[in-house]
Formats: sequence, structure tokens, C-alpha cells
Amino acid sequence: HSLNGVPKNLDPVQIESYYSSLIATSVYDTFYSYKYLKRPYEIKENLASGLPQVSKDGKVYTLRIKKGVYFADDACFPGGKGREVTVHDFIYTMKRHMDPSQRSSSPSTWVVIKGMKEWKEHKDYSKPIEGLEAVDNYTLKLTLEEVNPRFIYELTSPQAAFIPREAVEKYGPELAMHPVGSGPFILKSIDKTKAELVKNPSFRKDVFNLKAEGYDAQRDGGFGLEQLDGKTLPHLDRLVIRFMNQETSRWNSFTKGNEIQYSTIPSDLSGQILASMNPPKLKPEYAEKYLLRPEPELGLTFSSFNMGNPEIGYNPDPKRNEANKALRCAIRQAFNWPARIQRFYYGLGTAYSGAISPALPGYTPLSPASVTHDVKAAKKLLAQHNWNKKNMPVLVFGGTASVKHRQMFEQFRGFLKRIGYPRQKIKYKSASTFGDFLKRVNEGKFDYFGMGWVPSVPDPLQLLERYYGEAHSPGSNKSLFRDEKFDALFVQAKAMPDGAERTQVLREMNQIVTDACVAIESFSRTQLNIWHKDVKMAYTSNLLRNQFKYISVGPHQLSH
Repeated sequence: HSLNGVPKNLDPVQIESYYSSLIATSVYDTFYSYKYLKRPYEIKENLASGLPQVSKDGKVYTLRIKKGVYFADDACFPGGKGREVTVHDFIYTMKRHMDPSQRSSSPSTWVVIKGMKEWKEHKDYSKPIEGLEAVDNYTLKLTLEEVNPRFIYELTSPQAAFIPREAVEKYGPELAMHPVGSGPFILKSIDKTKAELVKNPSFRKDVFNLKAEGYDAQRDGGFGLEQLDGKTLPHLDRLVIRFMNQETSRWNSFTKGNEIQYSTIPSDLSGQILASMNPPKLKPEYAEKYLLRPEPELGLTFSSFNMGNPEIGYNPDPKRNEANKALRCAIRQAFNWPARIQRFYYGLGTAYSGAISPALPGYTPLSPASVTHDVKAAKKLLAQHNWNKKNMPVLVFGGTASVKHRQMFEQFRGFLKRIGYPRQKIKYKSASTFGDFLKRVNEGKFDYFGMGWVPSVPDPLQLLERYYGEAHSPGSNKSLFRDEKFDALFVQAKAMPDGAERTQVLREMNQIVTDACVAIESFSRTQLNIWHKDVKMAYTSNLLRNQFKYISVGPHQLSH
């Protein structure tokens, strides 16, 4: 397999990237996951033994896990033998989320559990949390502070993994790259170039049921999945994931035939590889060897300003604060989405206004003005707020050390040059890896940075959480956006059932962020997933994380 980014951290409490979660969910277990092929996504049991019993007031969840499930053998356990998994392991994970020293990437998600705030004040691991009661080793009574109709989704995320305390105490910070779980795979090794996983010999009995997983013959036929029906998971004995952020290098390795077996099609080469773009279809010489699965993104790509920098974001001087907002809005008007999409995304898709992707329920489209290229209006706005070449601030553009990111920077600088932004004041700073890039974003080192964001649950509120005050970095609010009304609406929407009333609240939140010009958004990519024909899978880069256990491969000699 291959990924175009390097995982920074595999500790579920600190996970904040797709790359990390993809590996972590192959090693760790959660109460629930999603059916492999069912769309829209549908919850299924994972470690749980049935769906939760929910009280009439919607606040109390009774959750049960399967008996006889064991952590993989590891030196952290007495005699190196993995012990049985219990609900106490989940409670321990929740405590770590509330412990500031553990630097949780999602504390705002779990603070809704009753007693979490109070526990955080003392941080005593020997003390219980009121809303997390272990009825016995396999039964958990979980109580929320307020109603959250979609809380079960959170129990599918890698951040809700069952982590053994023994591993944390033995490995400390090294747990970031030495995960110990009860999932289908064990991480054998990892470095900046690749990760190697092997089948967990003590993994519980798990049989692949094609029909139960949501198989659709018209959509999923032709990928060899029928051959896997009724077989025990995982299928693979060994899985090597190579980290290759250069698209051309990935493609060269893929086409050699004896190296990586999964890739994506480089945008620069799409014309050579595809017979048609809409719908995407391989040329005959490629169709003989490979399988293609175009996939609309559940998440989105966006570029954000660092609102913590008074030169471009919030400023204590009200007049300068308004001028900074005008500058951000002008930059957004200068951004040419059609040119960006044509150059880097195969020309597939259209930018849309707002912070919620069309693939999610509750999509609330706004006026297209926020994604409309308008150089004349941008220049007018700058003049109204007395911006000129001399007083425009230096803008530090953050990216990774890849050719693609450098090209995106040069295109962006070209957009801004058309509205009079001095070329020498737009500077590029690169990070060596995606993990280092995230670290610098969290530290506020960049004034402007682009990201892709794939939600871990099928709820638009998670995309809006990128602007929630309680989720500041290292949480999902990388832009350091602050707005009291937005925060109040976020809390309100969390407790509301799905429907027209909630959609209206989401729309209002969407509008607040858009009016603040905190980001240039949004666009949802079409991922062109491609793999060798001897691989049996229906790979998705969207919500499903623990998908490696479903993949099989025929006889094939791999080079090392």
C-alpha cells in the first residue's frame, strides 16, 4: 500500500491525521465501526456485542463488549502475554483525553461525558468519572451531560480506542510509535519511509459477510470481493505501507509491478492515463493491469489564515481588526478556484461556499460569492481600508517539502500578485514531513496553510468543529477562530436531532465563519484510487478507517 503522508503519532489520544488513524485503527479496537460497503454509512458492532441501550432521556448509554478478546502479546504485559480487554481500558483512554499532559487532539469531543470536567481538575487516575461506570468488566454505563443524538458515531473514531494502561506506563511518549491494541494487526516496524504490519495471531473470530457489509453488485462488482465471502478476517499476513509524498515517485513505484500495489493517479499524468475524465475511465493499456475506483470526498480541502497573528488575524485595535478582515476577504476574492481545480485536481469538481461538504447530510450551500474569483472587487476592498504595497504584512505560506505544495504556493502567489500584493512579501516555509507540518500549524508558525479534512463521523458538525473555540490547537481549530455566538450554536446543534431546525442552525454557523473570511473554502476532491488486479478490495479514503482487514491479495512477489 502507499500513502502520500507520514503518520506523526499513532497514540489514539493524540491522533490528528488521516494517515495516523488509518494505521491506528488496524491495531486498536473501538466499540463500533462502519459497514465496509454500505453507503450511506451504517454503524456496526466492532468490539461491542450489540448496539447500545439508550435511556428515554437520551443521556445514558449502556454498552457491552465481547468477552474473550485479548490485547496482542507485548512486552508491556507480564510474561509478554496480552491480557483480556475490559471496559476499564476505555475509561482509562477517556481519562487520558482529559489529562493536559497527554495533549489530546479531541478533548472537546469527550467533555460531554458527565464528570469529565471535574475529573480534569484533579487528574487523579485512581478516581472514578461519574459518567463512566463499569457495571462489570464487559458492561459500561456511560452518561452524558446533555443529549447528543449522534454520540454513537464518536465511538467509531480512533480517538475512542481501548488502550491498555500497561502500554502507556511502559512506553510513555514512545507509545506514539509503539501501539498496543486488540485489533487485526500488530505494528512490526515504522520509520519515515514505511510501516510494516503483521496479522495479530490472537485476533478474535471475525468472518467476512459480503451481504451484511452492504455489497451492491452493480457498484462493487468486478473487484473480486465475492471470493472473500465467508472467509476469516484479516486476509493479509503482512502489510507494508510506504509513505511517498511525491506523486510521480508513487506512480513510478506502482507501475514497476513488483513494488507498491495501490496508488492514486498523479494530476500531471491524468491525460496520459485516463481515456475520459467525466466519468474517469482508464485507457485500455492501463485497464488491462489495474482497477480504478473514483471516489467523491466526504471531507474537503481548504486554506486557512492564522487568526492568532495580529498582522493578519485578530488585532486589539478595532480599526486594524476590520482592516485585517478586509485583507483576508480580498485574498479570498483573489483566489481562482477554477484554475486551482484544473491544475491540481484533474479539473473534476466545483468549489462551493461554506464549511460543509455536499456529501454530508445537512449540507447548507450559501451564496457563491465566497468562492467567486473577483480581482476588481478585491482591489476595491483593499483601497477602502487603505492597504497598499508598503503596509501589507509579510504572509508566510506553510506547506510540506513536496513539488506539489511548492507549485500550489507559486500559483497562490500569482493570484495575489494580480491584486497588488508584493511578491517578496509572500514567503514559503516548508516542513520536511506532514507530521512536522501539523506541528508547525499547531504552534502558529504559518500565517496561511492549506489542509484536507476528512471527518471521522458522518456529521457536518465535525467539519464546523474546525472553528469551535473549545477545539483550539492541538485540536481541530487550527485557525484559532473565536466567536461567542458560533460557540453557543455549536453546543446547541450538538444536542439537536437531525432535521430542518438543526440544518438551519448549521447554516447560521456556516454563515458566521464565511462572513469572517477566516478561510478560503471549500472544495471536495474526487480521489482516483487505483490498484493492481491481483488485489481484492474496494478501497475508500473516506470515513472507513479499519479497512485493511478486508483486503486480500493473490500470489505476488514483492520487492523489499
